[in-house]
Parts: sequence; structure tokens; C-alpha cells
Amino acid sequence: MMDDNIPEIDNGGEKHPSPEQLILREAVSKALMNKQQHVWEMYNYDRLTHAEIAKKLKVNTSSVTRQIKTIEKQLKKWIKKYNRVYEVLRKEY
Repeated sequence: MMDDNIPEIDNGGEKHPSPEQLILREAVSKALMNKQQHVWEMYNYDRLTHAEIAKKLKVNTSSVTRQIKTIEKQLKKWIKKYNRVYEVLRKEY
């Protein structure tokens, strides 16, 4: 569930977030606690490995793996709940 796998929309040289990116960003801000958002940002945006995140957070790698799996489940659940909004956004593009 990587954000950069979701393409931006090129509108005459200006890149805008696609509906998929918008819904994922909203899910991150609404479905995750601050600590989870931080882990997600390090994993998804900073592209750190589980081991690198674990070192920064001073926890073991298996803990980070569990956290990321939990985060992905929460995001999927939130996105599924708000899928109708996504469909409306998608039709607009």
C-alpha cells in the first residue's frame, strides 16, 4: 500500500494528487494515531526499512513489522468504510 505507487494527475505541467492519493492521505490523518503516522511516514515516504525504523525508535524489528501490518489493516478498513467518497472523487477525474 505504497503512496508513490498511486499516480499523480498531470494537469498541464502541474502535478496534483490523484483521488487515490487524497483518500490515502485522509485515511492516514484520520485513522492513525500520531505515533502510527510517524512510523507510516518513515516507512512509506522516507522509504526506511523495518530495521532502520526500529533503530530510530529503539525497538526491535519484529515490533516495527507488527506496527506496519496493523497500520495497513487500519488504513484498509478506513478506506473501505469511505469507499463511496473515493468513487465520487474518481468520477470527477
